[in-house]
Amino acid sequence: MFAPNDYGKLIALPPFCLARGSRSVFPALLPAWSVFVDEPSDSSISSGHPTWIVPQQRIPSMLSFPSTRRRPGFTLIELLVVIAIIAILIGLLLPAVQKVREAAARMTCTNQIKQIGLGTHNYENTYTVLPGLWTYQNVSPRSHASLFYFLLPFIEQQNLFNQGSSAGNPTLANDNLYYWSSYSTVGPVVVKTYVCPADSSNAGSIDQTSAQNFGFTYATGSYAGNVMVYDPSSPRSILNAMPDGTSNTVMIGHRKQYCDGTNVWGLSPGGGIYTDWAAEPWTTGTLHTLPGFGYTTYNSRRGQNVTLLNADGVPASVPDYASGGLPFQIAPSQGNCNPSVLVSPHTGVMMVGLGDGSVRSVSSGISSTTWTNACIPDDGSVLGSDW
Repeated sequence: MFAPNDYGKLIALPPFCLARGSRSVFPALLPAWSVFVDEPSDSSISSGHPTWIVPQQRIPSMLSFPSTRRRPGFTLIELLVVIAIIAILIGLLLPAVQKVREAAARMTCTNQIKQIGLGTHNYENTYTVLPGLWTYQNVSPRSHASLFYFLLPFIEQQNLFNQGSSAGNPTLANDNLYYWSSYSTVGPVVVKTYVCPADSSNAGSIDQTSAQNFGFTYATGSYAGNVMVYDPSSPRSILNAMPDGTSNTVMIGHRKQYCDGTNVWGLSPGGGIYTDWAAEPWTTGTLHTLPGFGYTTYNSRRGQNVTLLNADGVPASVPDYASGGLPFQIAPSQGNCNPSVLVSPHTGVMMVGLGDGSVRSVSSGISSTTWTNACIPDDGSVLGSDW
């Protein structure tokens, strides 16, 4: 088939051939290949049937067939199963993530109420009496400031406090104002300690209606002082302010930055009540935006109580200690916040600061009577078993 001088050369084979006798070395019906032809072996020559050896390693790579094997992949059903499993896992994880976030927010809130309580004790240690929920002193030295303004130096906010003091702000001294928490460099400042991380009722923490309603812009807060403890008309020491016992008296409660009472009071949209941490009645002319609670009960038990420190006294207003058997609200939906009582953004509990500086989680199942007795500091009542 091959001549001796073809040995070692690249020979083009026809489609069917390289034959040994009648047996094909390569399958028939294959395309022509080019192969190197080696010399026949001595044994094949002696037998009279020379075999032309085509070494496998010298056949060019083009002799190999392209693979017809498909890449592995997902079928549509497999893909849908994977998506379903992922969705189930997300559904299981989301509640856990929400619980972790709520626990973290509650812990931060607890620490902030603790700071406010300790600030109250440090104030009393310095001045021998508690600060009033506000001052409304029209005689010299004039003072118009809120409870949370007076606590600023005791929560590491001395510089902000100075802006509302005649000692630190010459403008106030020239206006014969000793303290004024509504001043333009004080009232609009958001104080992180006064905003609960679970309270998302007012993004940005600015009262959007205060400039129009009062002529001043206020930042909002999430906490309120008990007016019968922080008596604005007659400030007292801690022991005298809470004769029922400091560990049995609610000193600080929770309000929302913005209480949307559209459905509760039939207000127009956006007609709810803000809680402005620096607000005082000389500037606002009202009590409901002040960071306090218990006004109506105070008025009924102690009267209006007009004094030199509090020129208008304490008129009846909201929020009070309870309303129609409702001690407080827990995480109300939008439009259903009740401005008549305290409101907690936490699930299932109202976080409060007690007179001894401790923080307590009050269950939503507490009765209105027990809650009211815990808020009134001098009624002599024994708290119920649900406290």
